[in-house]
Amino acid sequence: MPLYYITGSAGSGKSSVQQELKRRGFSAYDSDDPEIGSAHDNKSNKPVAIPPVNQRSLEWFAQHNWKIYPDAINRLKNESRDKIIFLCGTAANEYELLQMFDESFYLDIDDVTLQSRIKNRDGNDYGKSEDELQVILDKHQSAKRKFEESGAKIINAAQPLKRVVDEILEEINR
Repeated sequence: MPLYYITGSAGSGKSSVQQELKRRGFSAYDSDDPEIGSAHDNKSNKPVAIPPVNQRSLEWFAQHNWKIYPDAINRLKNESRDKIIFLCGTAANEYELLQMFDESFYLDIDDVTLQSRIKNRDGNDYGKSEDELQVILDKHQSAKRKFEESGAKIINAAQPLKRVVDEILEEINR
């Protein structure tokens, strides 16, 4: 069975898609799970703790990135021998790992929707500071193009969640 990757910028709906897939009975994981990924120091490539939102400056982001562990993807790939598996998330090393997935999907939203979702979401403080929001917007500008070039399916994530997940599942069933 296949292993699928669902990605997009912060606020694009990755966590909501993951929860909806789980609600529909699929095995779906989040790259924020500590067994799957973590923040890393760019110089040492060692995992680091994420500081509180008021300490995550542009300088901090220039020195740190979120990375997915390749071994975690291998574990999920082995698990997908018996069932379909989804990994939802984003990471600095995701382009290097795309070949490990059978297919990838990019959740695309416009800047206005992205900013509104981040401003109004609960349970996740990422993007609440001006520095973080700027990092998100900067990455958002180039990510869609990179994923299109990699062959990812582009999904309009500004539509209702049910429709986003239906569209992903329709693509899989083609």
